[in-house]
Amino acid sequence: MLLIIKDQHRRIEHAEGRPSDRTTEVNRLRSTLEVYKTAAEQDEKQLAELAAQNERLQARLRDLESAAQEFVSASNAHGVERSKANGDLVPYIAQEVPKVASDGNTYTFKLRKDVKWSDGQPLTSDDVLFTYNLIFAPEYAAVASPRRGDFTQHVASISAPDQYTFVVKTKTPYTPFLVTHGQYGIMPKQRAGQPRAGRHQHG
Repeated sequence: MLLIIKDQHRRIEHAEGRPSDRTTEVNRLRSTLEVYKTAAEQDEKQLAELAAQNERLQARLRDLESAAQEFVSASNAHGVERSKANGDLVPYIAQEVPKVASDGNTYTFKLRKDVKWSDGQPLTSDDVLFTYNLIFAPEYAAVASPRRGDFTQHVASISAPDQYTFVVKTKTPYTPFLVTHGQYGIMPKQRAGQPRAGRHQHG
């Protein structure tokens, strides 16, 4: 683009230097030059916008990679429930293993209020919701999880209606839910760089 603009400048100077009247030619060349200048400015603006967009995407990728690493690290952490040696489910950070509601699709986990993270912060339903969103919410689709396919196939929504309540609704009655999806290691939402404030849901 710069070579084209320089060429137009040379042609204008050549036309103006002739003794004969070249006003029309000069005006045409000046008009063409303005078109090229405008195009060059637009190209620079588009490049700047692309660079900014790339930086945002790179930052998002770094966040997702960090979340993925946290999710892997959480595999040995505490779940809302756990299995005994004989296979029976027992509560862990939940007060009790929930019974499915009368609709056959709703599981309500009431969390213990005495569980804290190593930094002294309480473990709340925000942490549970964040952990489960890593295998459910569309914005975390880039986080690798072998459970995502089964979870999204059967689960309609997840929510945290209050600080110590976590609710899962399945699309249809799904008997293996507690065994298959009730023992994920919970990771702290705050450590993943996200605020705890507010209740959230997906589905």
